Amino acid sequence: MILLFGGTTEGRATAHLLDHLGMPYLYHTRTPGNQSVKGKHQWGLLDQPAMVKLCRQENISLLIDAGHPFAEQLHKNVTNTAQITGLTAIRIERPELSLEQRHLRVFESWPQMMDALEKLPIQRILALTGVQTIGHFQTLKSPHKIHFRILDSALSFQKGLQTGVPKAHLHPAPAHLNAQNLNQMLKYIDPSLLISKESGTSGYLQLKIDTAAYNNLPLWIIKRPKLPRYAHLVYQISELHQLLLRMRRTKRQPDLPLRNGYTTGVCATAAALGAFEWLMTNQCPAQTKLFLPDGAEVEQKIYAEAAPLNNTASCTVIKDAGDDPDVTHAAVIGCRVKLLSSSEIRFERGEGVGLVTLPGLNCPPGEPAINEGPKKMMVHNLKILAQRYGYKGGWILCPFIPEGRTLAQRTFNPRIGITGGLSIIGTTGIVRPYSHSAFVGALQKHMEVAKAMGHRQLVATAGQRGENLYREIFGDQTETAFVHYGNLIGETIHCAIKCNFEKISIGILPGKAIKLARGALDTHSKNAALDPAYVQELAQRAKLSLRGRKALKKIILFNEAESLLAPSDLQRLYHEVEHACQETLNKKFPKNIKIKVMLLHCPGHTTRQKNSPFRAT
Repeated sequence: MILLFGGTTEGRATAHLLDHLGMPYLYHTRTPGNQSVKGKHQWGLLDQPAMVKLCRQENISLLIDAGHPFAEQLHKNVTNTAQITGLTAIRIERPELSLEQRHLRVFESWPQMMDALEKLPIQRILALTGVQTIGHFQTLKSPHKIHFRILDSALSFQKGLQTGVPKAHLHPAPAHLNAQNLNQMLKYIDPSLLISKESGTSGYLQLKIDTAAYNNLPLWIIKRPKLPRYAHLVYQISELHQLLLRMRRTKRQPDLPLRNGYTTGVCATAAALGAFEWLMTNQCPAQTKLFLPDGAEVEQKIYAEAAPLNNTASCTVIKDAGDDPDVTHAAVIGCRVKLLSSSEIRFERGEGVGLVTLPGLNCPPGEPAINEGPKKMMVHNLKILAQRYGYKGGWILCPFIPEGRTLAQRTFNPRIGITGGLSIIGTTGIVRPYSHSAFVGALQKHMEVAKAMGHRQLVATAGQRGENLYREIFGDQTETAFVHYGNLIGETIHCAIKCNFEKISIGILPGKAIKLARGALDTHSKNAALDPAYVQELAQRAKLSLRGRKALKKIILFNEAESLLAPSDLQRLYHEVEHACQETLNKKFPKNIKIKVMLLHCPGHTTRQKNSPFRAT
């Protein structure tokens, strides 16, 4: 349970973020107010002992202070409570604005400002500081005519009257300030001086600064108090989103089931939808829904990146990879969308998205590393949204990953010919966490279900792409007869033996097949790499031509063989690889289960498919 202190714009935004993340929370505010949040809501003053007691009673695991910048006592209580209880405290602070303009005068404290006011001749003043600050002005001896803009609520008006301020000097106004109602108030009161707190953008400080300048009025600003030390200090809800995702992973309880996440393709699609909707409505959506390839609908939170200009806008999404050890977990994934008058749809490479430089991947060399699956998902969802708005044009879609170039150094992308960034990938849109024990446990359960349904044999492929290829070649099989081994071929066969299956067919693509042929039962790149000497050994055994053997010396990825070899050489090599895979498994597993290896054709560009002699055997 998270204890969130709010009552502010940031408080409500944080509550909505926690709702989106499915993280339970207790929302605490000073007054009841109108707080439309899904979490449990409490209100009232809390001193430090009461705060500590509440944390222990509610089994609080994290403190988030989204209170007002001037809630000085709250900040002290939160940080002291964190120190006493050993909890982590996060502060969501409002970004500071420049206060260098000529018509502004900045004060470090209320007494300093009151001293300056004492020296002024009598004048009419409008304080835009709220009902809680009236007490500071009542220390003045000078008989200034001070008017107060207060929140339009019965509680605020009652508090104002209790201070002794004349009713005519209290001006209730909506919480959401705009230039029109502020200028109306100025016209009605006709002040010669404005006073405000350094309340940040969400406190409409920039609007107050601009309005004062427009009306040629001086504006005095009281600086916000200094914050005590928090474990984490963030300035945007998107930063908090990233921080909470990282913390949820590091603090994960081991007995909980592993959480699925979303691919970079889903995130780029959501960002594209957000930008397109922004262009259609002139308002950036807070979240968007999209359809995955299997028809499931998911929701993603949207953040504004670049407002509409010249038919172009950009939005971002914070990636949640669940419990998978994905380097892009909590990374910013975005997309820039440009509207076209024609029906053309074009993809471009944005910052941090890699460039494909070698054959054998899902994208041709020279193209952005955006796989076909995400491309189809983006176009499909955009067309659905376009129908809603009656849009008939096309798009230029430019995904970007601001940290992509740096994050790519922690992947194998540079080694496999993707330079300058990461890939936009994802066949299903879902990231399923890679945990050895959890993976094997789930695999075992899957097989038990298949056995209970009367299946005597299984088809195992690395993932959805391999399964789709198998179905294309051999026709549909019952859904439960298929299992995905990921990289754990050996563990998959052990599970099949344990469940007493009679036969298992291993459908495998060339990249993993060359590793299995060499004897690797776990084909993850951290455990098995391409062995050039072994490739040459296979080439000799397959009796490849001299030209073919020379061509194979150049490869970095085994998938490149398809584009480098003549059809006859390629077929002989693939048959030899498949034979070597079969030998590996025959030697390592008992005879009471029949194992059949099928090398599947790896789909590349259409031109290569036409000339490729190989199919599953």
